[in-house]
Amino acid sequence: MKTPACFAACAAIAWLLVSSTALADTILYSENFQPPVAEGVTSDQNISLIHWAGDIQGANQWRLFTNNLGITVPEWAIWSWATSGAEAYFTNRTMNADFSAISLATGPLKFSIDMVSDHFGANTLNYFAVQIDDGQWYVSTVNLGIPPATFTTFEMAFNAARENWRLMTVNAGGSGGPVIGALAEADLAGTITGVGFVVDRTGDGTTDFRNFVVSVPEPPALGLGAIAAAISVSVILLRRRRQPTPPEAISSSNLPR
Repeated sequence: MKTPACFAACAAIAWLLVSSTALADTILYSENFQPPVAEGVTSDQNISLIHWAGDIQGANQWRLFTNNLGITVPEWAIWSWATSGAEAYFTNRTMNADFSAISLATGPLKFSIDMVSDHFGANTLNYFAVQIDDGQWYVSTVNLGIPPATFTTFEMAFNAARENWRLMTVNAGGSGGPVIGALAEADLAGTITGVGFVVDRTGDGTTDFRNFVVSVPEPPALGLGAIAAAISVSVILLRRRRQPTPPEAISSSNLPR
C-alpha cells in the first residue's frame, strides 16, 4: 500500500518534470523577413518592405529573396554577397514601428539567427549588431561561425562588456558598407534601440539569413539534479516504510501465542 509520503514524493517528481519542460524563451523581437507582397510573388524584394535597411556594396537593396537554397513561398531570407568587405543590415525603432526598445536591465539576453551559404561560406564572418539609445551602433566581436549548406540556427548570449563590441557607423541609404572601428570605450549600458546583422569577408562569399530573434532565455531549469533528489527522497521513504522491525525491538509481548 502506498503511503501519503510516497504520494507526496511522486507528486513532487511530476511537478518537477512538468516545470522543467514547460519553460520557454521570452521573445522580445523577431523578424522572419517575409515581406507584405501578393501571394505567389517570388521575385526579389526591397528590404525596406520589412522596415530594415542595408549599408551594402552597390545601390541594390533588392536583397529579400525566395525560391533559392530550398526556400519556397511563403518563406523568405536576406541574401548577402560580395567579393570582399563588409555589409550591414539593420533596423531600429525610428524606421520600424514593430521594434520596441530593449533595456539592458531586462536581464540576460540571447540573439539567434538562421544562416546558410552555397558559395564560399568559409570566407564570411558573421556578427550581430546593436544600436544603443538611438545613437551609436556597435558590432559584436563574436564571429558566429561558417554558414553550413542548410539553414542552421546560431545563437549568441549578449554580453555588454566593452571588449565584446566594436564601434560601427552605418548609413541607411547605403554607403558601400559599414565602417567598423575600435573597441567600445565602455561597457554597453542603457537600451537597445536597434539591431542588425553584419557580414564581413576575407574573400568572395555569401551568407543568407532569416529568423532574427532577440529573447530572454528561459530561467534555469530545475533539471535532472532536482528530479534525482526527489526520486532519492521517495526511495528513502519507501525503504523506511518497508524496513522490517529489528530483532532487538521484538519483545515477548508481541510474539505469537
